[in-house]
Amino acid sequence: MPYTQEQVDTLVILNVIASTFSFLGATFIIANFFAFDDFRSNFAFKLILFVAIGDVINSVGNFCGSPDDNTALCHIQAFLTQFGDIVSFAWVTAVAWVIYNVIRREVPPTREDVEKWYRRIHMVIWPSTIILSILPWFTDNYGLDNGLCWITFYPNPAGEVWRWICFYIPLWGSIIYVGVVYYKIWGQLTAKEIQRRNSGAIEPQTVASNTGKTDNVDERQPEVRPSASDVFNDGTGHHPGNSSAGDVIGGYQPSTTDVTNAHQPSAEDNQPPKSGGGTLQRIKFYPFVLFGCYAFATIRRVAEWASDDHVAPFAVAAIQVFTSALLGTCNAILYGFTPVVRKKDSEWFRSKCCGGGDGAGGNSNDDPEVR
Repeated sequence: MPYTQEQVDTLVILNVIASTFSFLGATFIIANFFAFDDFRSNFAFKLILFVAIGDVINSVGNFCGSPDDNTALCHIQAFLTQFGDIVSFAWVTAVAWVIYNVIRREVPPTREDVEKWYRRIHMVIWPSTIILSILPWFTDNYGLDNGLCWITFYPNPAGEVWRWICFYIPLWGSIIYVGVVYYKIWGQLTAKEIQRRNSGAIEPQTVASNTGKTDNVDERQPEVRPSASDVFNDGTGHHPGNSSAGDVIGGYQPSTTDVTNAHQPSAEDNQPPKSGGGTLQRIKFYPFVLFGCYAFATIRRVAEWASDDHVAPFAVAAIQVFTSALLGTCNAILYGFTPVVRKKDSEWFRSKCCGGGDGAGGNSNDDPEVR
């Protein structure tokens, strides 16, 4: 039995409320990208920018409410929500791919490597997402789908096939890939060898003292190799002063204390490294964002497929609409609301309200690392 008008109105309200939070979170990320020079030159933030753009597109589609079937607005909503969703989780998958390819390397990639990755990601994501978004039009399967416009079962049953080919199979492929990749990343970051991989010690040397004698240097100064998160600054791995920018993407960036202690045996050597500011802890939640936001979407589609009238229970639909529209909010919290972003925003706010700080577009290379 189709949903009543009151139930449809409830779905629209839930959709708009969740989409508003997602829209605000995504625009916050976009605004930070264009406001600060550091973020515009940061490879990590370039990837996250497109996650946010996908979330904005999806939110705009959701703001269309519940248009009448077979209208231009209905087709616009269906296309925007389909395109925005797959753009968002495609770039989330790209973020995971990049982090893994950097973390597993013994030597950080060069600027040329990073630029090649960036071009390749664009060449894969944009054509594939556009194709997956226009395929339902060929069989006229964009229309009103139990209250909201998306890929509908009517008038052509091919819509059920398009739902899985154009959305759910790519979605669950991304969820599985992201889960496996972050599991491997978590294992590498928590291994005690990660500190030795990202730093090395200078061998003891003999130096001439003021008296003309040669003395052994017992205190060895660590020679710091570029870490994985350094690469995200500009692709070169030579900006330790801006190393905290790697936290934007959630990569583990050892602090100066971490590097020094890595060469001094202690009882903590057998413990996994810790990243202040919750960076390392955030990685654990990355795979659950897609799963949590789209679990009920899959449940709803399975329930519709199993039902004779292709209508899922209203409670399932309500949860699905709300959680799916929250994807942008979750992405903004995990990928955008990081210590370095908060620090830059607080400096900008103080510069505007209190007359201090560097202001927008400033460079944070001389700032202490955010922990």
